[in-house]
Amino acid sequence: MKRVLLVDHAVSKRDDRASSYLAESGHEIVWRSPGQGDALPPLADFDAVVLYGGAEMLSTDIDKPETSYLRREVDYVERWLAAGKPYLGICLGSQIMAKALGAEVRPREDRLYELGFVRIEPTAQGNGFLPEALHVYHWHQEGFELPAGVEHLATGPVFPHQAMRYGDRAYGIQFHPEVWPRTFQRWLDEVPDATTRPGAQPREKQVADAALYDTAMYAWFRGFLDRWIGE
Repeated sequence: MKRVLLVDHAVSKRDDRASSYLAESGHEIVWRSPGQGDALPPLADFDAVVLYGGAEMLSTDIDKPETSYLRREVDYVERWLAAGKPYLGICLGSQIMAKALGAEVRPREDRLYELGFVRIEPTAQGNGFLPEALHVYHWHQEGFELPAGVEHLATGPVFPHQAMRYGDRAYGIQFHPEVWPRTFQRWLDEVPDATTRPGAQPREKQVADAALYDTAMYAWFRGFLDRWIGE
């Protein structure tokens, strides 16, 4: 059994597949929300960490007083990566990983979003990360450049850097395999203008695509989590 730290920036506990599956697999999970004042614990207290996505825009929010926790998270992840311990950054978490490794995080020049199910593919460096092309769920406008020393594991048509690995145990993924269909539909309810943003897919397509692609996405994610936490 591993002790796993789950970091959700400004929100409390999530109803998500990563936390549920890790708990069901017998691991101890502990939540921290730096945006709500939680301190990030000593590295020695945990075996692995998952850093979630969020509404924050790293390129513009990192030095704002109200989101100053982002800078603390970047510093924490830099130390975590240097320790060589298992790390999983999801969406914003992958961008924070890139930032901690010295790479840029920014929107596309045309400001397109990636919002909905999009097909991604393994790269030549992927080494089994994705066995084949997979449709996965996205909700983001910013993407990360590849830091020096990482392996580029997956690519896509809108944002080419979809997944990376640093060393043997740290991963950053730009997509959201942890999201249940009910969760992204709740997000769409909470952000009524989301599907009007440039590049966003209509709600009807997102729901229909979930029926087509969600089962395969979650099966891949479970297998990935087993390998990641067991390394």
